[in-house]
Amino acid sequence: MEPGQPPTSDGQDGAATPPPPRRTTSRKPVIGVPRSALDRFEARVLDPATAHRIANRTPQPTAYVGNQLLVAGVVGLGADQRIETLRQVAQQLGLDIRISAQDLRVSALLSGRGDGELVDRVYATRVILSRIGKQPAPPVDAWDLLLAARAEGLSSLELTLDHVMSGCPGMGGVGYWDGVGYWDGVGYWDGVGYWDGVSAAGLSEYARPGVGARTPVVWQAPDPRSLAPKVERAPVVALLDTGIGTHPWFVPGDGGFEKDVFFHGIRIGANFPPDQDPENTGVVNDTLNGRLDPEAGHGTFIAGVVRQRCPQAHLLTIPILPADGAVEEHDVHLALVLLLLRHLDAQRHGNPAEVVDVLSLSMGYYHETPEDALADGPLKRLLHAYAAAGVTVVMAAGNHGTTEPFFPAAFGAPYGSPIDPDGPVPLTTVGAMNPDASTVALFSNSGPWVTTHRLGAAIVSTVPVTLRGSTESSIWVERHDPACRATVGPETYPGGFALWSGTSFAAPAAAGELAAFIAAAGGGIDRPEACERGRKAVAHVIDAGPR
Repeated sequence: MEPGQPPTSDGQDGAATPPPPRRTTSRKPVIGVPRSALDRFEARVLDPATAHRIANRTPQPTAYVGNQLLVAGVVGLGADQRIETLRQVAQQLGLDIRISAQDLRVSALLSGRGDGELVDRVYATRVILSRIGKQPAPPVDAWDLLLAARAEGLSSLELTLDHVMSGCPGMGGVGYWDGVGYWDGVGYWDGVGYWDGVSAAGLSEYARPGVGARTPVVWQAPDPRSLAPKVERAPVVALLDTGIGTHPWFVPGDGGFEKDVFFHGIRIGANFPPDQDPENTGVVNDTLNGRLDPEAGHGTFIAGVVRQRCPQAHLLTIPILPADGAVEEHDVHLALVLLLLRHLDAQRHGNPAEVVDVLSLSMGYYHETPEDALADGPLKRLLHAYAAAGVTVVMAAGNHGTTEPFFPAAFGAPYGSPIDPDGPVPLTTVGAMNPDASTVALFSNSGPWVTTHRLGAAIVSTVPVTLRGSTESSIWVERHDPACRATVGPETYPGGFALWSGTSFAAPAAAGELAAFIAAAGGGIDRPEACERGRKAVAHVIDAGPR
């Protein structure tokens, strides 16, 4: 039975077995910002105990960029009046605002397009805050300006925090499940933090190497792509993550993946230099001790999961997540907008090589006012624009073992929701199952927004052969008959394969299944056909159940 499915009759009299009583409380997730992210974008965590209330509501903890806000719309179109209102409010608080050069460039690019109304509806312009004058003053806090602007009439649909989004594995770094107290934490997540994070019984098991954490393993079968039958058109799966590294399955020029994606000369995603690339050595932030970063190899692992489920898929591996897993919401939003425009142009011009059939996202954040996030804001409108264009969007449910809404996963169509036969493709949120395929992994988030589940604990997939951390074998014996003797080196991956756990890997498993269905179905790339095929693919994956 699909997790969350209503109970069925198990007695001769036809009576349904009542479900077990539901708990009314939820384990609170760890809200943390890596120390390295503090240096990059002055990130902070909203503390409900001290933060000013918004509309008489106590906000929930969330991580956000301290000196930035997001304004709905494009400069030159719908954003202008909102920005002017924000500027007037900012001046009253002794603040100045400016638009990022990146957004101005995108605005110029979009000004001549015929779909400007659509872009204006889904875009979010980044506004950078600074203090007027040079007198000593506390750091700028975007939350204060947000509240003041709301009092002047800018709604939650027009102005939001620039949230810090994080990758979903959560169990491969040091001390992820620790983090006691507000200013505390252990390991990579030792920056700003909130909520208690003390391990619930069993959760920490998934963070142990050899049980569920990133661990070297051996794969003894050929690349699935080498044995896969040809299809009429290779389905395209877009993966916004850490990118892709060196691996025998992913050889440049073999047609199976693309790692440099552009739209009108603008790179979609980040361009990490080698010393900052999460898919290179895997050691970016802890160069002193040489430990692997939490997200090292994450994108390559996800690509391997899709490859196993749909060997024929063509992968767009768009780097957006850095090695510590913390990225500005705006950067993700911008990449998604550019990718959507690329897709729409490909549909318009009949170019199958640049359409997107499936979009897989394994990242997210917790919103300070979830009810506002569930309203029709820019991120929700953007994902619905993908769905209306025939793209099947798959999102990871999150790994905190909580029912707190995790975004964008919380936009997913609940399990059992009817699929509109003439509507867009439903947004699909995927939770994780244990290897027995009958129990939900303890770390997997839960809620009415979870659409389906796939295997996501102790998964085997690809990692860059270049990953090499400082944690060596626990025993090493110098011998020469014929080689040294040692235990397994937990941070050395020359074999190119690992075991790992997380909803991050359940989502691409579903994405691969969706791509396989789309490949088998065939057909054109225009919007009506793509939507019909996508709706059928989602229904098929849900009906198939966890596997």
